[in-house]
Amino acid sequence: MSTNDPSTWAEALLDGIDIDRFIICTYIVCLPYDYENQFTNIAKVIAEEQSIGTWTHVPEETPAVRRRFIGKVLQCVEIPQYEVMRPERKNREPFAGDGQIPLIPYLMTIGYPADLFNDDNFSLVLTSIYGNISMVGPIRLVSVRFGKETMNRYKGPSFGLEGIYKKLKIPLAPDPKTRPVTINMIKPKTGYTKEVGKKIFWEAAIGGVDIIKDDEMIADCGQMGNKIEERVPMYMEMRDKKLAETGEETIYTVNISDRMDRMLELYDKVVSLGGNGVMINYINCGWSCVKPLTDKGKLVMLGHTDGGGAYYVSPMSGISSDLVLGIFPRMLGVDIPLVPAPYGKAPYIVDRYLQLCKSITMPLGYGDHQLKACLPFPSGGIQAQHIPQLVKDLGPNIGVGTGGGIHAHPMGSIAGAKAFRQAFDACMAGEWDLKKYAKEKNLQELAVSLGMMDMAHDGLKTMFKKK
Repeated sequence: MSTNDPSTWAEALLDGIDIDRFIICTYIVCLPYDYENQFTNIAKVIAEEQSIGTWTHVPEETPAVRRRFIGKVLQCVEIPQYEVMRPERKNREPFAGDGQIPLIPYLMTIGYPADLFNDDNFSLVLTSIYGNISMVGPIRLVSVRFGKETMNRYKGPSFGLEGIYKKLKIPLAPDPKTRPVTINMIKPKTGYTKEVGKKIFWEAAIGGVDIIKDDEMIADCGQMGNKIEERVPMYMEMRDKKLAETGEETIYTVNISDRMDRMLELYDKVVSLGGNGVMINYINCGWSCVKPLTDKGKLVMLGHTDGGGAYYVSPMSGISSDLVLGIFPRMLGVDIPLVPAPYGKAPYIVDRYLQLCKSITMPLGYGDHQLKACLPFPSGGIQAQHIPQLVKDLGPNIGVGTGGGIHAHPMGSIAGAKAFRQAFDACMAGEWDLKKYAKEKNLQELAVSLGMMDMAHDGLKTMFKKK
């Protein structure tokens, strides 16, 4: 194998390749001090390992194979980027480490040829851009440019934000009649019969909830008297009743999370039963499960993010949250990806939350092939008191997720649902002080809702005192 042909090398200049035919990944890689003169070679090892290479050369790794399929190091930068002289180690502050092995961060950008991947095989893409390297140390994937060649293989959401608002017959901003939509998960998250679920569904729906979802722990649960084929007709009957009484639509996203073959069957069953939405726990079900379902394009798809923290919580390794919870599910066709909201129970930095929401709403794609914006779905311990901040952050066209915020309302679930709608009305009128608004308008449901967090805290304090 000749080493004199740059086209076979595991490195290139950014403007030395056809960038639209590569997937361009940027990593933060932390290496020990001892590697300070080797980081470029390590980047090349990563590029080869995640494309065609192994730990040694093999005979069939020909120049032709390398030329077409090898990953390319496009950038490798020590942080800070010393040009003339590095400080002595004893005077240099380590970025991280265990005290004995201080680490230095490097920014590495690597391009993987689109020819490595057949069609829309996202599992293979992920195997390349964050595969074996996920097991060798502090390497974090922080950004991906998929490029025209790869991005055009994915159609994105079938409905998206605009399509969902159209289904719900709610105008979008800047129409003054626009508002957020409520997404309510039936609580408790599992363990109830279809009859109990029907009652809870009706109370949430008639109170004004727009989208009702199963929670992540209930699926096709015959063992608790709650099979999908039985509950979907019962819940949709409540949807029809609400529509007749109020003229308002309700979307029900039934959890079909299961084996791939069963999910395909359950999706078709929901269609045949007159359903209008499904949901899956897309990370734990597996990335390759998502697109075969969303490609059917008949039902709104809600994506639950449980399992996502294993990817993004560590700051030193894993994959950035705006990829795992944003770009990836959007490409694969999820209409409503759950977003952990930093104002509820999810520990999440506000800047990262805002970046995630941008990743699912800002323009994405090339030329005429633009992926639709998803409906942002901030959720996780959300109460009515959080709504003004959510609207200020993201605007009015969002899906506000809440479970206990409705079903734990002291006046009942109907009142809990009404409280959220009253809070939406306040925000749309420019009234951000909900306590003042509730008092002036004599809105008892909202007023009581605003005290729920304090009541919960008082209850916890009492419980711990008794223990």
